[in-house]
Amino acid sequence: MKKYPIGLPALLIFWLVVYSFGKHPDVPWGDGLGYAMAIEYGFDLATNANSHFLYLNFHRLLMLVFHVQDPVFLLGWASVGWAMICLFLTYKISSVWSGKNAAVISTTLLASSFPFWRHACIPEVYTMELAFWAGQFLLIYFWTERQDQQARNILFFVHALSLLVHIHFILAFPVLFIICLVRKEWPVVAWLFYCIPVLVVLFSVFYLETNTISQIFFENVQDKMLSFNWQDKLKGPFFTLFLLLALFPLGMGLLVVGWFKDRKLIYSGSYSNILIGTLIPLAGFAALFPEPGIYVFLLPVILIVSLISGRILAGYTETLTAVSCLLLFQLMFFYSGKQLFDSFAGDERIAGQDIKGGTGFLFLPWAKGNVASVLDKMKVIPLDSFPENERWNARQAIEWNQRHTDYNFRKR
Repeated sequence: MKKYPIGLPALLIFWLVVYSFGKHPDVPWGDGLGYAMAIEYGFDLATNANSHFLYLNFHRLLMLVFHVQDPVFLLGWASVGWAMICLFLTYKISSVWSGKNAAVISTTLLASSFPFWRHACIPEVYTMELAFWAGQFLLIYFWTERQDQQARNILFFVHALSLLVHIHFILAFPVLFIICLVRKEWPVVAWLFYCIPVLVVLFSVFYLETNTISQIFFENVQDKMLSFNWQDKLKGPFFTLFLLLALFPLGMGLLVVGWFKDRKLIYSGSYSNILIGTLIPLAGFAALFPEPGIYVFLLPVILIVSLISGRILAGYTETLTAVSCLLLFQLMFFYSGKQLFDSFAGDERIAGQDIKGGTGFLFLPWAKGNVASVLDKMKVIPLDSFPENERWNARQAIEWNQRHTDYNFRKR
């Protein structure tokens, strides 16, 4: 197959420019505002199921090292940076597993997908999380396919650290356990790396006394799981599939093509079995929460689908043709995907009260939501009128405005 000069540097530079133009310049409405306020306060040694210990403290350290005064600016560019790292690792995984042509396609597919694109443009934890997932998938490849014992040890170290980025990584634990069981490898030194997150938890609970053990693992998550009835849980798998088809149609479509055309492109050895096996806990966890916001937990699924779909498409078309068609389709879908997301999961979720909170994308005019616009609405809408799950964000908006009266808000 003819190779075109579309290399890794060209891909990274292109998407760096795209994400930079799409980055939201304002204070965000939602979790991003909470993260910005947290790293502005200082280091946070407390930890629980949703605290993102490593995410917050690492970026707090960056604020001090580079003397950054604006936490929103730092976290916004950090999302772009983590997105670049994730794309770099995605390219590396696909190139060693499927070849460079497939690597270009897989990287383009992930980079241009709506969920990944969105999180590369907002101050959130999920591009950092996905970079850790990609790093672990690469290390798994070298361990299982190249028999690299050093990669195995680094893998367990990275996974132990990743548990401090997001509790979502606990879903990778059974996969690693099964790999060790099948390979009959029980590396003691590697398993000792799990002492790192355990010690952090023990320090938080017994020394700082910031949380209890139950709060660390079940805060919010437990309440949501117990509040769902069986009808909700039964519709969970269908809703999860709907989200994947709605927000990542091209990747899912290529999986269907590969299934009917040549299943060997999907099932091609132990590594592909590991990737497919990882989909089970990831998608299964998301299916427990049939609500639109759970799409963020499907980002690792989208990464895996991108790797497999790139492998499939590389077998049927030339790279430049594939990349051009991918970009054209994804760009067209991007706008409809944003509208779909906003309509039931994003900016419009409290549209009945005319309160907006979102992000800008690509070269579109910046979207409607920031702290200033929220505060404008709150002049006529009492705080108690907000939905219960939005009041915390509203209180943060008030506090931010009190501390940053000179912030250059954009009025809508």
